[in-house]
Amino acid sequence: MDVLPKIFILGDNKKYHGYYNRPLPILQQFRCFVLADLQDHESHGTYAASPFSDTFVVNLSGVTRQAQEDPEMLWVVGPVLAVIIIIITVIAILLFKSKQERKHTSSAKDEHMLEMKDALMARIADPVETRRLKCQTIGMREHPPIPICDLADHVERLKDNDGLLLLQEFQTIDPGQQLTWEHSNLDINKSKNRYANVIAYDHSRVILKLVDGVPGSDYINGNYIDGYRKQNAYIATQGPLPETIWDFWRMVWDQRTYAIVMMTRLEEKSRVSLQQT
Repeated sequence: MDVLPKIFILGDNKKYHGYYNRPLPILQQFRCFVLADLQDHESHGTYAASPFSDTFVVNLSGVTRQAQEDPEMLWVVGPVLAVIIIIITVIAILLFKSKQERKHTSSAKDEHMLEMKDALMARIADPVETRRLKCQTIGMREHPPIPICDLADHVERLKDNDGLLLLQEFQTIDPGQQLTWEHSNLDINKSKNRYANVIAYDHSRVILKLVDGVPGSDYINGNYIDGYRKQNAYIATQGPLPETIWDFWRMVWDQRTYAIVMMTRLEEKSRVSLQQT
């Protein structure tokens, strides 16, 4: 025992009586004990050992003792940890579902915006829509087009209260001339209009082929009406007068009209509204 120091330090990197006390690896758990060789009973190989020490760990700053696991603490810590894990799992699931819902909502919103953009681009490129926007009246600005999917509901709303909203919308239509009608107002053409207040607007009037030597032969009281994304799909014209019957049939021939719909009677209130041929 005289070769050993009074205080023996494990892992001090020194040799004692031929035995090397090598340094202990850090961050590993160790337990130690003392084994004594009883020299008085050497022939019998008798040894004596001390109890094991507490677990310790060697770190950079020194030795840290590890607390022994208490079985009773496991019964307390175990359920608490289980509850914490369950709570964390539930929160993670809720956050995941919320993220998916936001993603779905965002995707639906983006799709709707894309559809609106496509519709707007189609309207801009549509010559019918371009002319409608260019030649808008006050009534047209106050009552823009109704999407087909909303038309039925819109009509039902107008019919409420004995059609009060429908009447109000109808009254917004200005009965006066709202666009230019210079050709209808020319002296040479005035006699071709059955009614003085029913004229042909310049921007959409039907222009007949000129007859040589006949001034004003390109005029008839008729206007083009656009169809669904089709310019000049229809023609609205007055019932022909005796002096405009020839112009009426020239228009039918020039425009290759294949259907004529008469929307008036031959006489209305004792007045002839259509000249028969």
